[in-house]
Amino acid sequence: MFPPTVFQCTPNFSAAREPAVVQAIVQSIAKTPGVCVIDWSADVEHNRSVVTFLAADQAVPAAAAAPAIVAARLIDLRAHTGAHPRFGAMDLFPVTPLLAESRPAAVELAMEAGRRISEAARVPIYWYGWCAQPARPADLPQVRRMARLWLRSDRTSGDAPDLAPELYRAETGITMVAARGPLAAWNVNLATEDIGIAREIVQRIRRSRSTLPELNGVRAMAVALLSRACVQVSMNVTRAGETPLPPIYRFIGAVARQLGCELLESEVVGVIPRAALGGEGPEAAGWRGYAPGQILETWEEAAWGLTSPGG
Repeated sequence: MFPPTVFQCTPNFSAAREPAVVQAIVQSIAKTPGVCVIDWSADVEHNRSVVTFLAADQAVPAAAAAPAIVAARLIDLRAHTGAHPRFGAMDLFPVTPLLAESRPAAVELAMEAGRRISEAARVPIYWYGWCAQPARPADLPQVRRMARLWLRSDRTSGDAPDLAPELYRAETGITMVAARGPLAAWNVNLATEDIGIAREIVQRIRRSRSTLPELNGVRAMAVALLSRACVQVSMNVTRAGETPLPPIYRFIGAVARQLGCELLESEVVGVIPRAALGGEGPEAAGWRGYAPGQILETWEEAAWGLTSPGG
């Protein structure tokens, strides 16, 4: 069991094609006292990096502010290209409690982290997930739509950020901050360059997720991976413990074969709870490059170390 005072944070950054930028971001987090970086990855097609770290509660705000400052200094969104939607140099900062009873504390920490990010990097903040304010959307796709409307209205509409909208600068953008439950960021690659097949699979997921329990909470988009000469169904599995990856993989495989295509493999971005495999092995989800360190429970001992003095 994890300690109740340690939290998982998974910030997303709009950079992957300049290794020095990614390394500077990761190092700014790793050197924060009370933090243990457990995974990071950079996807050049998405032009996005994801860092996963565990942090003692008092360390979370500092571990949010440090990379936000680095990202604001080194990333210019005006010159950014990539397959993944983004609004900020530090695009997302979600906080996940490792125990259900720590949810209220996760909300408080996420909101303090958002305030520190806004002050340190001078960026506006939108809350989502459990931090969403009354009459405001909680789902990230809806919050992204709200931000897009605010920007298109020349920042005069009622869709303004929750914190400091006057700080908006095009080069650093907006950061979206949440407390939320466990999520699996997961990609399935198809043995075709036909983006239409990936788009059809995405549409079938969207049409079926209200009726098929194994697709409940699955968010998907189609991506062309030009450097790999294939296409991808890129997903966030928002209820990873309830909708494990292997049944989703089988659904995608069945649809792909109907469309005349085979699956290549899948890849997990970051760290997932063991429950996301639903009691099956990683091969049941086509997981290429599986590493035990990408299973959250592997890090329980490290989490307890963060609760000790000087941890």
